[in-house]
Amino acid sequence: MQNCKKIALIFAAILVSVTSFNNYAQTVDENNEIYLSPVEKNGKWGFEDFDENLVIPCKYDNVESFSEGLAAVRIGDYETGKWGFIDVKGRQVIPCKYDMTESFCNGLAAVRIGDEDTGKWGYINLKGQMVIPCKYDKAESFDRSITAVRIGDEETGKWGAINTNGETVIPCKYGYIFVESEDLSQFMINDKWGLLDIKTGQELVPCKYDDIDVENDSLAIIRIGNYETGKRGLLDIKTSKEFIPCKYDDIDVVDENLAKIRIGDEESGKWGLLDIKTRQEVVQCKYDFIYVENEDIAQFRTGDEKTGKWGLLNIKNGQVFVPSKYDDISGISENLAKIRIGDEESGKWGLLDFNTGQEVTPCKYDGIFSYLLKTDYFKIETREDDSLKCGLLEISTCKEVVPCKYDDIVPLNSGMACIKVGDDETGKWGLLNIGTGKIVVPCNYDNVDYVGNDLAAIKIGDEDSGKWGFFNINTGKEVSPSKYYEVVSTWSFRDCVLVKIGNDDSGNVGLFNTISCKEIVPCKYDDVYLSSDEGYAVIIRRIDDYRKEGLFDINAGKEVVPCNYDIINLERDGYAMVRIGDWETGKWGLFDTKNGKEILPCKYDYLHLFNDNLVGIRIGDGETAKYGLFNINLGKEVIPYNYNSIELASDDIIKVMIGDDDTGKWGLIDSNGNILEQCKYDYIGDFNENLAVAVLNKKTGFLNTKGNLVIPCKYDAAGMFSEGLAPVMIKEKCGFINNKDEIVIPCEYDYAGLFNEGLALVAIDNKGGFINNKGELVIPFKYERAGSFNEGLAPVIIDGKVGFINIKDEMVIPCIYDNARPFKNGLAEVKIGDEETGKWGIVNTKGEQILPCNYDYIYDINNGIIQTALGDEYFYFNTNGESIDPEEAKKVMK
Repeated sequence: MQNCKKIALIFAAILVSVTSFNNYAQTVDENNEIYLSPVEKNGKWGFEDFDENLVIPCKYDNVESFSEGLAAVRIGDYETGKWGFIDVKGRQVIPCKYDMTESFCNGLAAVRIGDEDTGKWGYINLKGQMVIPCKYDKAESFDRSITAVRIGDEETGKWGAINTNGETVIPCKYGYIFVESEDLSQFMINDKWGLLDIKTGQELVPCKYDDIDVENDSLAIIRIGNYETGKRGLLDIKTSKEFIPCKYDDIDVVDENLAKIRIGDEESGKWGLLDIKTRQEVVQCKYDFIYVENEDIAQFRTGDEKTGKWGLLNIKNGQVFVPSKYDDISGISENLAKIRIGDEESGKWGLLDFNTGQEVTPCKYDGIFSYLLKTDYFKIETREDDSLKCGLLEISTCKEVVPCKYDDIVPLNSGMACIKVGDDETGKWGLLNIGTGKIVVPCNYDNVDYVGNDLAAIKIGDEDSGKWGFFNINTGKEVSPSKYYEVVSTWSFRDCVLVKIGNDDSGNVGLFNTISCKEIVPCKYDDVYLSSDEGYAVIIRRIDDYRKEGLFDINAGKEVVPCNYDIINLERDGYAMVRIGDWETGKWGLFDTKNGKEILPCKYDYLHLFNDNLVGIRIGDGETAKYGLFNINLGKEVIPYNYNSIELASDDIIKVMIGDDDTGKWGLIDSNGNILEQCKYDYIGDFNENLAVAVLNKKTGFLNTKGNLVIPCKYDAAGMFSEGLAPVMIKEKCGFINNKDEIVIPCEYDYAGLFNEGLALVAIDNKGGFINNKGELVIPFKYERAGSFNEGLAPVIIDGKVGFINIKDEMVIPCIYDNARPFKNGLAEVKIGDEETGKWGIVNTKGEQILPCNYDYIYDINNGIIQTALGDEYFYFNTNGESIDPEEAKKVMK
């Protein structure tokens, strides 16, 4: 086992995996499951895909949603009908023979044989085999590896728990069982609740509580007495002890450190705060309500809900730092709260700094609002002569940047704001530059929107019949007449907007370029969107109620692929994959977009364009699928459909496999169809430095590009060649060979990686260091883990933290991060925190923080633009860490 582990380690570390054509094709079936949803027609049920295409006919009397690739379906009425399962292709894989069933969870589905009163429950697997006999009077789904079952009727029966093997882990002797986790279960005796250790069956907490509400792995709220008058406390699950006795009328756990507590009934009781770890009341129960804003601050109210006043207190010391004098306090951003003095109808609003407790904006506004889409501004309102006037307040400064003189205002991320003058029915819209305060589009229009590149879309006319044109905010002139019924600006269009001529039913759409101010795709299609290649647009026509796609060459100004296909994917410059038919039964072909010719007809079950010349072909589906290869330059199929898998090993050499994934054999064929080596190897890697790893009978050697075994299969494991050397393993020790099969660095290491920038990572006794190509130890064995050098730096781990060293073993970036990625173009992504909640940032080769570790994701740097994500929001920066406007960023990113 130790040897196998090391072989796996080497292969995982130094063999670059290639997504097989076989696996790529299978992802389609996985996606189909996601998009199939139940649909009812004429009293019968079937399934439709995301585009509302009926893919499984409506022929069942009832259905459940897909789970783990199968959906439960019923034939017959509720009382006498039978249930079974179908797959995503509508095939009946488990016959309709059960009187009731639950959906699959963890590979098992609960099924019932017999009627509701006397029938018995058991479990079947995904193949329909009965793996747990029908002997229970009730059985829950396997949401976890353990589930609850009952023996006996609903009133007097007893509950226990079983695992997925059908083994009893908790005997059926309890009034009810509720499985909380893999380790913990609630149980009931005589209407009282306790806790069980599932693994040992030991009763951790006896049944003496009227309710147990498990909050997390270590904490539960307990109650003695009924819901209304009972008292509540806290239980430490790990010690099985009450650490807060049942003396509170309500407890609301905020997080692992804090809980809200109440003494008294719901109407007149008083609230406080409890520190869970110290078990002390940090805020006494003296407030009419408490709302925890964040880990440091809580809002509190004195008085009833209608007339009470609000203030703020410090949770850690319980001190009030904002007295209860406001009629409302509500958080509006991370650091700011809205405050109101006066009643809901006539009161005035201002802003308060959460950190200092100081009013930063006095209570003088009739309304302060944040926008659904994040902007740098709050909308403010003041009432004048019974009418509301709107302006903008800058969030960062809390200063009024647009006075309240407009009837409506909507800020845009471009630094512009749409402004309205006049009432709802007859008012007119214009565009304001927030920074300069100048109106760049006069308020003469029925609607307005900034679409980028100094261009605004302007509308004349009402919502139904009005038409849009375009206005240049620099010249102050209309650059396109108001002739479009609709203008849609989206991220995917990149310097383009969708324009429509005609009404909703018969209108045709095209694309309008905001730089040239011209239609680059004429308005004659039912839909248009830009492809992944900026030079093309996908065009859509509806023919006999069917949606058909084609391709428009924007630079040439013409259709290059007619709208004859159900889907079109632009794979590479000059090539598009096209499909006729649906996902399940449709056939794929290949189109030359430059010459406007079909290269391959739509007769294949799937295609994969390996490069500009070679196309992988699949005929059949699932286990019966066969793969071949088409050579575009030769214009013919060069590899017949004889293989169970096919992958690219180099630009002009293909790996082919006959047999299943576990026992299949691999060979090599060139791009002209010449067999270089028969399918006899257990594994063949990709070519690097004209050599590829080959495994035969658990021994590893190397093949050259002619298919000749130039290094015999004699090593226990090996990695690809890099900088003239390849790591190999002999009797659990690793070293390096050259391309003449000479051991140039002895096999004396427990681990060996690829050479990169003149050094290779090696390890002895779980400590990593680096050697040069002469086998000399350049950096000693002292690191817990390490990675290869890139741009002169390598990631290393000390005491579980990641940093970077240079080739002199100098710690350039200290080990303070929890994760890191290799340097690329002078920058590296670094992470602080665990895998789930940690945040990413970026450092340069000097260790300087270009971006702080504040982001959930950091995407690849694209043309000098860094795209980051925090929650659902995206932010853009240059390589110096300076923020970039999204509209400007999208002009640069490809």
